[in-house]
Amino acid sequence: MYFKRGSCEIDVSPAVGKFYVQFNNIMAVLSTGKQNNELAAVHLMKSYCLSSLLCACEMWSLNNISAHNVNVALNNSFRKIFNCCWRESPEIFFCRTLSVTYIVDQRRILFYKKS
Repeated sequence: MYFKRGSCEIDVSPAVGKFYVQFNNIMAVLSTGKQNNELAAVHLMKSYCLSSLLCACEMWSLNNISAHNVNVALNNSFRKIFNCCWRESPEIFFCRTLSVTYIVDQRRILFYKKS
């Protein structure tokens, strides 16, 4: 976790960058095959990339811009998997994936419930 200078806000840009690197590696491996397997890409992205993006998210205090940047990263990954343009809404609902802000809130609640 990196903090922004002069505040207690979390800098999510390194985590977003790591997410994109991992996601692009997964897509490069999956694109070498002749068939597109969107469900495998979604499963791998949610298992590996999303977990590294949300590492220690229970302690985040996100402002609107940071939350937007994290949501954009997730939406861009779904757009790339399903070959959608930026105007189209990816099939996040049908892949049983919540918005990142909801996932962070859910993890925070579970974290406080354990302690």
